[in-house]
Amino acid sequence: MKTLVVPYLVWYTISASYEFVYQVYQWHANSYPIRFNLLGQLWCCYQWGEKSLNIFGQSMPMYGPADLPLWFLRDLIVVSFCTPIIYLLLRHLKGLLPIGMMLLYVTQLWTSVPGFSIHAFLFFTLGLYGC
Repeated sequence: MKTLVVPYLVWYTISASYEFVYQVYQWHANSYPIRFNLLGQLWCCYQWGEKSLNIFGQSMPMYGPADLPLWFLRDLIVVSFCTPIIYLLLRHLKGLLPIGMMLLYVTQLWTSVPGFSIHAFLFFTLGLYGC
């Protein structure tokens, strides 16, 4: 877990520091207000794919942190916390869990809560099933 969280926090700190310094500069130079949300920068700063729809026509946007390339690392950290539950479900459901996850992936019947992407859960489950 440390190998995921430490790099994420280091890169996040670099990105957030740059954003904060930039906003302070804009405030000082142009009197723009400072709008810096520390948790928003860490967890959910950007949104994209608002027009992506599931089979029921509901919007399924994706969310990312301030350092956007780290969105998958953030989701992998969440999946790592859920590993005992996934492992327990795999032990009892065997091959049905990966099939069910693939159906959820294809139909996009999944939550759009930041950090809980179907991409991370599906491929983590497939990897765990292959072991």
